[in-house]
Amino acid sequence: MQTIDSFQERVKSSGIYIAAATRVIAVAYSFFHLWIAGIGVISTEASRHINLIGTMALVFLLYPLSKKTSRHWTFALEIVLIALAITVGVYLEIEYESLFARYGQPNSMDIIFGLILIVLTLEIARRAIGIPMVLVVLLFILYTAFGNLIPGYWGHRGQDLDSFITNFYLSDGGIYGTPIGVVVEFVVLFILFGAFLQKTGAGKYFIELSQLVTGNMRGGAAKAAVISSAMMGSITGSPAANVVTTGSITIPMMKRGGYPPHMAAGTEVAASVGGVLLPPIMGEAAFLIVPIAGIAYGKIIVAAALPAVLYFLSVYANVHFYACKMGIKPDQTNLGRYRDLWDILQRGTTYFLPIGVLVYLLVTGWSATFSAFCAIPLLIFTSLFRKETRISFKGFFEALELGAINSLPVAAACAAVGMIIGCVELNGVGIKFTSLMTMGSSGNLFVAILLVGLASLVLGIELPISAAYLIVAILAAPALIKLGVPVLPAHLICVWFAIDSAVTPPVCITSYIAAGVAKAHPFKTGFCAWKMAKGLYIIPFLMAYTPITLNGPAMDVFIAFISGAIGLISLSAAWEGYFLVRANIIERILLASVVITAIYPSAIFNTIGFVTFISVIFVQMNRRRSIPMESRINAV
Repeated sequence: MQTIDSFQERVKSSGIYIAAATRVIAVAYSFFHLWIAGIGVISTEASRHINLIGTMALVFLLYPLSKKTSRHWTFALEIVLIALAITVGVYLEIEYESLFARYGQPNSMDIIFGLILIVLTLEIARRAIGIPMVLVVLLFILYTAFGNLIPGYWGHRGQDLDSFITNFYLSDGGIYGTPIGVVVEFVVLFILFGAFLQKTGAGKYFIELSQLVTGNMRGGAAKAAVISSAMMGSITGSPAANVVTTGSITIPMMKRGGYPPHMAAGTEVAASVGGVLLPPIMGEAAFLIVPIAGIAYGKIIVAAALPAVLYFLSVYANVHFYACKMGIKPDQTNLGRYRDLWDILQRGTTYFLPIGVLVYLLVTGWSATFSAFCAIPLLIFTSLFRKETRISFKGFFEALELGAINSLPVAAACAAVGMIIGCVELNGVGIKFTSLMTMGSSGNLFVAILLVGLASLVLGIELPISAAYLIVAILAAPALIKLGVPVLPAHLICVWFAIDSAVTPPVCITSYIAAGVAKAHPFKTGFCAWKMAKGLYIIPFLMAYTPITLNGPAMDVFIAFISGAIGLISLSAAWEGYFLVRANIIERILLASVVITAIYPSAIFNTIGFVTFISVIFVQMNRRRSIPMESRINAV
């Protein structure tokens, strides 16, 4: 997600005419999605056609053909591409019933327009996401077309051009299929909500609130960064955007508080990545669970809440133990700038009331579309009561523009992934992959989860989170379900693993962005973020083996949460080598072992983990008493 400033810079660099056209189309794009969410009456097919026309037009205007090419020389080409996108959409609307009547037997015009649509979709994916996305789609297309030439297990009968055109045009496994439908119904609206929050100053407010809460704590600057990034990240749904927006404030704040640059940047990355996992918005990948798994979004955010809390508890514990180990003292330099707690809480009604209404509507069964549609005007209304949050007329349109532009990479990825889904439906590779995973893991769920994590990591190196999740969900989630994982936890596991490339070296693009803000070494930042985001790799196992996603009796859920919390806190202490005092090697091994006992829902394992945890506390308390008071590093 971009900031207002970065969006305006991109538009201005395009030239006056392109800038004007971009602003008009972006505002119209956002208004269209608000209209169909509220009072608009339009067919599902027409809404998807219009969405993709708008997406293509904005991508062609905003993303250049090549970084080395002058926009003035390519403007004519962009106009031609936009005209082709409009023509394809209009043709589909006019011929939609006729296309269904001749389903499977497209005429020459269908084939021509179908090929144009495929090329345009690949081009917006290339511009908005990158060449790797295009290569993945082409690989699936080639495999589907020429499967008859492949011997053995992976071979199939192949598909002709008629099958491709029909499938990509009309089925839910196609360009106008389920993924682009999710963009129309959910993604754009929630991104718009995040854009309006950004314009009302929510990011700055969340940082102020977090500093007020943690200012008198050891390592308070880093703890404030974790809390504020959690709150803002749960709204923006984008790790990179969160690093740019909140990180530009929290990273310098942590450096002033005594944290090394790479640690400050790594903390911000780990917290920002977690924001994508925290309800209510969670990032675009979570919305894609709705149509693929057939589960209401309200149920998804309820199930995702406790795992997300565990993740942030792990990150928070890590910065706490690091601060204690390094002797970082409380930083109260910023507290005097803030008004009293009551004033801070009063200002919070601008943000927490709309967010609360959004969550309430989702949890009580209202559709995500209606919930977001209600939350946006409520946010605008509550912002009017305070001068510092009030959205001006200009700011209102800037938020509409920003929401539209931030939707483009997601929409482009979903259109491209629609072709992958179409290929999987035609070639049957999903069934083969499920069988292969089951056989490759020898029916062992633990090994199967490791394979899913590895596949997600490889895909996530160059693909956006939504695309990586969709591919893994199509190919791997059925294997997890077959091995006994409930449907929703299986898909949440895929979402969590789809994010791991953001923090896993050597790629970890989000870490490199944060390193630039902190002026830190990129690899040190990446390793630090990876260390602090360890919950990203452990909690999926908890979701598979325990009822942490609320898929069991209340007492079992409570025990799973407490065991998971103890395990992750223990692992953080083991990693930093500090608990109540500095830990020796035996204590670190014992603490690290506690997380293993938390994974399996067994009374014996839980008891062993709890006894180990208490034993280390007892030993450390005794050693702490023997340390002179003036030499202690107190944990506050």
